[in-house]
Amino acid sequence: MDISDSHRPEQEELFYSLAPKMFGDAVLVSHAIVRQWDSDNPMTLSAAGLGRLRKRLPDTLLVSDDMQMQGLQKAMGTREASLRSFRAGINMLCIGNNLFDQEREMAVSARRCPVGANDWKIDRPVTKRRRC
Repeated sequence: MDISDSHRPEQEELFYSLAPKMFGDAVLVSHAIVRQWDSDNPMTLSAAGLGRLRKRLPDTLLVSDDMQMQGLQKAMGTREASLRSFRAGINMLCIGNNLFDQEREMAVSARRCPVGANDWKIDRPVTKRRRC
């Protein structure tokens, strides 16, 4: 979904002021397209968009929307979308696991990530992200 025409600077400022006050200091990043930030990629896959969020919210955990949503699935599979999202700067993926034919593929992708789940602690700074 392209939300470029409805994006307003005052809404963005409100978001930046409220996000750090939310429990857990985490935000869900949608698959929406904001052409002003990145004309080619949804925000979950956009280094420019995620970089913009990271610049203003350096310690906030950036969580993807479900990587198995229909719009994203039409463009690419869960594995490719997940790897691109990590490379773009997302911290945590949400995968609904509603596509059983991709379970094995995702298990292989998870093993490619060099850092184990035990290395991530709630009090660890988000700025030290792992790369896949």
